[in-house]
Amino acid sequence: MKQFYNFFAKFESVIMVIGMGIMVALNFANVVARKALPSVPMSFTEEMVVLIFLWITMFGISYCYRTHSHTALNLISEYLPKVGKLIFLLIGAAVSIAFVCILTYTGWNMVQNYIKYGQILPSLGIPMAIQGFALPIGGVVIVITIIMTLIFDIQKLEHFNALYLRAMAPEAFARVAEPYIRQSVKNPAIDAAAADGVDLTPVSGYVSTELQTTLYEKKVEELRDQGGA
Repeated sequence: MKQFYNFFAKFESVIMVIGMGIMVALNFANVVARKALPSVPMSFTEEMVVLIFLWITMFGISYCYRTHSHTALNLISEYLPKVGKLIFLLIGAAVSIAFVCILTYTGWNMVQNYIKYGQILPSLGIPMAIQGFALPIGGVVIVITIIMTLIFDIQKLEHFNALYLRAMAPEAFARVAEPYIRQSVKNPAIDAAAADGVDLTPVSGYVSTELQTTLYEKKVEELRDQGGA
């Protein structure tokens, strides 16, 4: 599942970059034609830009959920224990899914009306349903992303606080430092500390694994320079 998750994240990024590039090119061409070539019909570019904008917006929402780029307040959740963080994650995901489901249902009804009445985009001459499908299809993608992201966020609650481990369980720290540098080690570190009777403090579920790894490796290097590890 993790491989599919990462693959789709890259796929979303490529779609958004290509879509944004096409939008910029069309808008630029439209402005140039309007000034330099007023006789050349370019009205189709506006419809094309709107169509692309809708699709990349839906993919963008999904991407932001995946990367935790949506605006969020973690003033309270940051100071909660693991159970409190889990409750906040579940509530946030449930509210988001409910909203997206409403959006998807509304979008599906809109597409059905487009098809029923045979509405088309005047300049492009294509069915408006192609544009409208961005809402229901994008909504399904967003819901899947929210669920998958929730699963990985819950798993991140099991990650440990490296500084706490260094202060409270130096022997466990020594055992996990080397393998952690080579690769991201999660449960082995927790198990090693538990063997020394230490209950590790989980970090926030909103801190990426990459950032945790970077900070941990930096601290290990500092301790090595100081002769502390």
